[in-house]
Amino acid sequence: MKIEEVRRIYRPDDIRVLFVGESAPKSGKFFYKADSQMYQHMERILGPKLFGCSENFLENFKVAGCYLDDLVLRPINKTPGHERKQQCERSIPDLANRISDYNPRIVISLLKKIEVYVKRAVCQSNVDVTFYATYFPGNGQQQKFQRDIECLLPILLHNIKSLS
Repeated sequence: MKIEEVRRIYRPDDIRVLFVGESAPKSGKFFYKADSQMYQHMERILGPKLFGCSENFLENFKVAGCYLDDLVLRPINKTPGHERKQQCERSIPDLANRISDYNPRIVISLLKKIEVYVKRAVCQSNVDVTFYATYFPGNGQQQKFQRDIECLLPILLHNIKSLS
């Protein structure tokens, strides 16, 4: 099954909190396959804080109205810097269209270096959302990610759907 087909399985009807990563990794691992670094850290940090546990994380994530999309819909993590920036730049209009379709309440960029691109997509979407950016929850940035999520926790809990 292709990455976007897997992602669609977990798309909530009502997306309240949209997390945006850079792209799925070239390795074939993927958040929605529950085998990527992004998944491991999001489950460990968000699971207990948002859902009280890490069990059934992807299903709870969906039911709560959370969704992870990517700025670029093809893997670019091994792409050289200049080309990578061009791919991010070219992906802004597509992400803006998806944000318009999703109509979330909150958008959270999950990588500081894509913050500017995601913020531009949010502006182009003409959707009234609250925007935040945090660190990628891996590569030594886990504590910064956890700190940011703890600061955002009241806002996230206010905006997600109750699982009960």
